[in-house]
Formats: sequence, C-alpha cells, structure tokens
Amino acid sequence: MISEKMKSSKGVTLIALAITIIIITVLTNIIIYNLKDNLLVDNLQNMQTDIGNLRNRVSNYYTEHGEIPVTLKYTNIDEIKSAGLISETTDKGDFFVINLSALDNLTLNYGKDFEQSLTDANVNNYTDLYIINETSHNIFYVEGIELDNEMFYTDYTSESIDKASVDLRYVENVKIPEGFYYVGGTKDTGIVISDVKDDDMSNTKQGNQFVWVPVDNFDEFYREDFGSGHLSENIFVNDAPAEGKYYEPSANGIMDQTEVERMYKSVKDNKGFYIARYEAGTEDGTSTGKALSKKNETVCTGIKWGNSLEDKTGGAVEVAEKMADNNHYTDVTSTLCYGVQWDAVMRWISEDTSLSEYLQNSESIGNYGTSLIQTGSNEQYKLKNIYDMAGNANEWTMEEYGNNEIVKRGGTTDEKAISSRSGSSGATITDNNTGFRVTLFLNEEEKWSPVYDKAGVYQDKNEDTAYIPEGFQVSETLGENTVQEGLVIKNEETGNSYVWIKVPKSIYTTATSNTDYENIEKDMQEYAKDYRDAGYTDEWYEGCGFLNENDYNTQKQKMLTSVYEKGGFWIGQCEAGCEKPKISGQPSESVESLINTNGLPESQEDKYPYNWVTCSQAQQLASKVGEKENADTSLMFGIQWDLVLKYIEESNAKSKERLKEDSSSWGNYINASFKVTKGEYSIDNGNTFTEATNEKPSLNPIETENGILLTTEASRRNSTLNIYDMAGNVWEWTLEQETDSPRSPWCCRGGDYDKNYTNYPASYRSGAGTSSNNFYISFRLALY
Repeated sequence: MISEKMKSSKGVTLIALAITIIIITVLTNIIIYNLKDNLLVDNLQNMQTDIGNLRNRVSNYYTEHGEIPVTLKYTNIDEIKSAGLISETTDKGDFFVINLSALDNLTLNYGKDFEQSLTDANVNNYTDLYIINETSHNIFYVEGIELDNEMFYTDYTSESIDKASVDLRYVENVKIPEGFYYVGGTKDTGIVISDVKDDDMSNTKQGNQFVWVPVDNFDEFYREDFGSGHLSENIFVNDAPAEGKYYEPSANGIMDQTEVERMYKSVKDNKGFYIARYEAGTEDGTSTGKALSKKNETVCTGIKWGNSLEDKTGGAVEVAEKMADNNHYTDVTSTLCYGVQWDAVMRWISEDTSLSEYLQNSESIGNYGTSLIQTGSNEQYKLKNIYDMAGNANEWTMEEYGNNEIVKRGGTTDEKAISSRSGSSGATITDNNTGFRVTLFLNEEEKWSPVYDKAGVYQDKNEDTAYIPEGFQVSETLGENTVQEGLVIKNEETGNSYVWIKVPKSIYTTATSNTDYENIEKDMQEYAKDYRDAGYTDEWYEGCGFLNENDYNTQKQKMLTSVYEKGGFWIGQCEAGCEKPKISGQPSESVESLINTNGLPESQEDKYPYNWVTCSQAQQLASKVGEKENADTSLMFGIQWDLVLKYIEESNAKSKERLKEDSSSWGNYINASFKVTKGEYSIDNGNTFTEATNEKPSLNPIETENGILLTTEASRRNSTLNIYDMAGNVWEWTLEQETDSPRSPWCCRGGDYDKNYTNYPASYRSGAGTSSNNFYISFRLALY
C-alpha cells in the first residue's frame, strides 16, 4: 500500500517537475531580460543626468566668463548626425570637447576619455566624451547609449532638435543684454543686436538695433582731435569749461557714480559700449516722442539739446535717456552719445587701414547734400555696420564747447569729415538739420558668491581680506567685490547688506592683546584723530539702550576685540529702513510694539527710514537684528563712525574736506540738488511719499520748505565705497555720549535733509535729549 502510494506520488512529481522547470525557465528569461532592460534604462538615465548637470555648469560658466569651457575641436559626429540630432537651424559652427577640468565639483557617470592625453591629432579616436556645439550650446555624448536597438546621444529626441538651443548671451566675449538678440556681425565688423527676436541685418523685423563698439584698451578711451576738430589740446579728457575748448563732465570711472562716471566704469569693465545703428527717429514723428533706432525712419530733427546747460530736460538728452525705460531695457542705460564715445568709434574705424582715410574726408561715405535721407537707406553710408555717422543730420552730443555751446558731430556741407566737431549752438537752438544718436552702456550685474556655511576669511584680487560671518554671501559684482572699492556682503536669509570697513592692524602701536581694551581704543582714536571730538566719548549713559554700565562695556569690548582680531567691521550699506513709512512715535512705545508694527530694521534698498525712535529703542532694535544675522549687531559706537570716515579718506573715495567741511557733493541736504531716479521721496517730512521717476528726475530741496526725505539707496550720487547716505538724509543715532551736556547726552552723526551741508558735514556730531525721537533721526546697523 505504501509502495503503491509512493509510485503514484512519484509519477505526479515528475510531471509537475517538468512543468515547473519550463515555467522557471520562462520566468528566468523574463527576469534576465528585465534586468538587462533595467540596466540599459539606468545607463540612459545616467547619461541624461550627466548632460543635465553639464548644461547647468556650462551655463553658469558661460554667464561668468562670456565663453563656453572647451578644449579641442571634435569632428567625429557622423553617428549623431545620422540619428537626426544635429539641427541645421541651431547647431551652427563647430563642436568642441567640454573642458571638464574647468567645472568644479562635477561628478559624471561617463566622459572618462577626457582623462586621456587628448590632442588635435588623436581626439577623434575617442568616444567616451561629452561635446558641445559652439552656437547652440547643445551637449552630446559621442559614444551614445543603446536601448531597444536605438541609440541615444543626448537628453532629447530628433523631434525636438530645434527647441533645445540656448539664447546667445555672449558673442566673442561681448555681452548681449537681457531683452536683446544677436543679429549678425563680428567684433571686427560690428556686432549687431536687436530688441526684436529673429530680426536680421536688413532690420526687416523693425527692432531697435545697436552696434558694439570695442574699447579693449581703456587707456585709449579719451577724446581726440583726428585732424578736423578745433581742440586747443590734441588729447585730453577732463578740461574745465573755458572759451575755445571742448569738454565733458569730469569722470574717473571709479567713485562718483554720476551718469558719465557709470558710463566710464561700464566701458572699462566691459571693454566697450553699444551705439545706435541708425540716427534717431521718434515713434510719433515729433521731437518729444520715443526714440527709435530703426531703418527707413524719418530722422528726428528740429529737436533742442535741452532747456539749458544746467537743465538737460525737454530735448535730445532727455529723449535719449528715456529710451531704456520706454522699452523696458533692464541690462543697459541709454544716453545721448558722449564726445568720448564718438571718438571711440573714430578710433575703431581708424584701426582698419581701408577705412581710416574717411575720418578727415567722408564725402564718399556720407550724405552731405541739401536734403536728409531716411535712416539707413543708403548702404554706401555705412561703416562698421553703423549708418550715417558721416553727413545726413548733424548729431547732438553730450560734449560742450566754451561756456554755453553744445557740440555736434558728423560733419556739415562745409566740413565733410565724420570726426569733425561743431560747437556753435546753444542748448535751446533747433534746426531741421540737427538730430541725435543714442548709446547704451551695460549696467552692473548683481552677482553673489555661494553662502558661507561657516565663518571664514575672504581675500580679494588685491589680497585684502575681510571676515565673512556664517550665512552671508560676498558680492561678485564689479565695484563691490574688493575692499578698496567697498566690499559688500548680504545675508541670504534676511537680505540685509553690509560694507566692510578696514582697520589696519598696523595702527596698534600700544595694544598688546585682544583684551587690552584701553590701548586698543587709544590706538583707534589716534588713527582716526582727525574725526574725533574731545567733548564726546564712548561711555555708558542712562537711556542708551543698555540697562547698566557693565552691559554697555561688555558690548563695547566685544566690538574692540573683534575689530582688533579681524582687521575691521561691517556697517549697514544703508540707513536702517522698514517696509512702510513711520508717521510718528512715542518715547514710551515698546520695542516689541515697534517690531510688531514695523518689523526689525533692515539694511536694504528702497526702504522707508526707520525714524521716530529714541536712541534706546534704536539700540534694542539693532541688537535684535543680530539674532537673525548670527552675529553681534548694535548701533555704531562713536569710534566706529570715526573709523568709517578715516577709511573713506584712506581709500581716496572722499577727501578730508568732503568729510569734515563740505559734504554737498555726496549728501542729501536742503541746499543740494541732484537727480533721483529710483525709490521714493517726501517733501512733507515723511507723511507722504512720491515715487521718483524720469518724469521728475531733478529735485532741488531748497525749493521746498522742509527739504526732501529719501528712501534708502534712492541716489547713487549719495554714496561712497558703496555706503549710502552717511552724509545727510537722516541723522543717525550712535552709542557715543556728549560729556559736555548732561541734559543731552545722546549723539547723532551726519546731518539731515533739512540742514545745510556747510554746517553739518558727514563728520558732524549733534547732541539730543534723552526722550528725543523725530522724523529726521534714524540709525545704522553695525555688525562684528
């Protein structure tokens, strides 16, 4: 019985086993296939991940350096072409091997052949490489990934080849501004851009077109007599107004930041500028419309230069300046052509020996007839892709002649020379043969370093150093990334920005350690003695924001130690501000109430002054900011204010006279006039604010009863070393005490918008009562 059961059982087991083996074989093949398939899918995803990472890194490199990171040209692309992945529309020009060594902290799954000893002779023998097209910036993996009998070389398919191109931001290291598109030309023949996409060299899309003028050697960016002007000196830049001389506003391209200063600095930093390809037409055909730089337009003539030499509104200067705003150009500033810019074009033309003869005799390449022609209508009147600079309309410039005349350029029927100057017209003179031309200079880009994940030391290109707190970024914008020009940092979380004040360690001749507080302070006082006042001292007094003398001294000692060890300290880039205007305040108002209503003080642009606070409230508010900044913050001690002034002087940003006697050139006072083009202003002591626009660009505080109160960073003119409004606008509370007046111990610095600059320069001190708060007093953050 048992034996029979065993036999029966054995028979069933063999059949089941056979079926099981078949099933297992089938399943095994499916599993093996799926594993293989999954592996191939993984390979494809790895390649796509590589290309995504490379695209980001290359884009960042391109933005920073103006070129793509490449090494050798690569021509072994037949397989990629066969796959239909190279576009005739976008993938123009050559392909190159991506220089992986130029891209920091990059980990890739493929591309190992880059580690080989690649040369022009052998590079096409390698395929485990990533290559890039020089025009589209499209990236390909030469070896490719095979999946389901299909080869993949990039992270898109042949159906998308015309959708993966990059908008060119640089051509031959020349930046194409935001909102503009490359049209054609080279740096030698004239790079042409348009504000309309897909425009062409014939301007058929009717975009405003401009041409890049290279200034590779800034030492040659000066006005010059090319043989047909009437200059008393052949080469000069900044002659003062005088009879018989041509001149322009003084500029050194570094500190003052007026329009001409910013233009000079931009040309220096970017090695050139853009000039309108065509003489200006206007949108509505009148002399007050929007400026155009388009082909086949009627030249805008009969337009005055301005209302006077002092009032540049109402004519060509204003229309040119408005062009950028009217067209929403964010990367550039538009101006009427400066004389030095015209001469830069002449110098560029003269470098081409086949064209240099036209500088003094332009009759064959300019319209010197009795009637005007439309802009760009004659191809013969084009040099370096720019039309009608010789002849046609005389063109207003920013250059002046003598004491009351404006210079025109381009030649006349009597003097047929493209380089000639004509200085015989007042600002308000109009005629039917005089027009103008617009130029554009590139604005500074805001760039920031990665966030410091721990405190560290930054060293700039001049080997000057600064201490960077945790959580901050260092500005990489030109003019903000060196200690000498005013190093700027920003807290990523709070958005507050600060400027480094260098205090040289060489000043400590008596201090022996970081706790030798008395001698540290004495050495600082000796260093900044020109800005000290014997009637003031950094000592505790009741109402300064600290409960007692011990707390005050503890904070002061922290500051002294930090400055001694780190070689400087940070101050708010601008006066303390808040999101909405403070209309009034009471000395008894709690700090918590102030924070609930107005928030913590901010050191940021376009904020309303954080006024109507007592010194005690200001100190408590400043201290609380430090909790967000991961650093010690407070009001500025008196010695810190003095050290700021000393550093401004030492950096040659402002003279001692401009700091101690007359701060009119860079401060907002009741008798100072200047242009305000951003932010807001108030003529009723902060009760109401009005937006500053180009419709009202010039504000003269002396014409108002109370002067003009500005929001933070409203005028670059009121800054030095990237620090705004240390002179004028609002008084600033400090922790300094006026020892000569026990009833008014608190000390404010710097003057305000309601005061005369000759009496209240940046170094000025003013005592105030213990319960004082007002619309003209605010404060500034110090960080150390």
